[in-house]
Amino acid sequence: MGNNKVYTFDEFFESGLEESISPFLEKNSRKWSKNLPLKTAFFCLFLLILSYVIVYTDLNTNIAYLLLSFIYLFVGVPALLDALEDLKNFEINISILMTLAGFLAILLNSPLEGALLLILFKISDSLEKSISYRTK
Repeated sequence: MGNNKVYTFDEFFESGLEESISPFLEKNSRKWSKNLPLKTAFFCLFLLILSYVIVYTDLNTNIAYLLLSFIYLFVGVPALLDALEDLKNFEINISILMTLAGFLAILLNSPLEGALLLILFKISDSLEKSISYRTK
């Protein structure tokens, strides 16, 4: 691990270190946690493609909306929590705007486009964090 500092749970996640070196994970779980946000984003992208196919082939749209619910749960809720934390600190940034746009797309009756926006933003955010971690 290379870093012998003792962390509490909150201190570790606030330190910005990669989750795969977390002392709170078992050794066999660490390989799964490497690039977990990026893996989640690509899984949600697969669900979104499946949703598009279901909607545009006039199959059962309830299944498509169920898949969209999972997308908003896996990608949207963490983005929403980060946006609320930024708002609490009186910080206005692109993360807040993209998250609000993704969720407001539901009100505009465009949940597929909102989910696409959230997924693309999550992929770019995950790649940015991965690259910045590797350059440290």
